[in-house]
Amino acid sequence: MGPWFCTSTSAGNLSCSHPSAPMSSTW
Repeated sequence: MGPWFCTSTSAGNLSCSHPSAPMSSTW
């Protein structure tokens, strides 16, 4: 697995995405 890029949303959750795979997660 490569690096994950996460950003914090205005709702206080984390939105993470993987550059080499078409998937993203929101926590």
